Amino acid sequence: MRVGRRIVAGAVISGIMLTGSATLANAQQADSRAAGVTTLSVEGEQGISAIIRAIKKFGAPVWNKCVTAVKGGWHAFKKWYDGLPAPVRWAIRAASPAMDLYEIFQALSQAIG
Repeated sequence: MRVGRRIVAGAVISGIMLTGSATLANAQQADSRAAGVTTLSVEGEQGISAIIRAIKKFGAPVWNKCVTAVKGGWHAFKKWYDGLPAPVRWAIRAASPAMDLYEIFQALSQAIG
């Protein structure tokens, strides 16, 4: 296995470990921008509660910035998300594999208010 693939695989596994357990049966292809990285679906609850838990696992500062970004609108949220470290982004995506980023934003918008 090439070093680049090991790093990507390790980062994906780290993200999954931070968001809970996963099964290979729930494997889904990640966003096309992820350059062929496969993400694993988290068992159990999906949706907004899983997304919120995934974000909060990285600490209150990350969650607080998320809330501010969501209240600032789509462009502020996109800028916040793009500025996150890759493992945090992967954890969010692993918690919501069936949703695209805009759907995640809309769900968080409704939950946060």
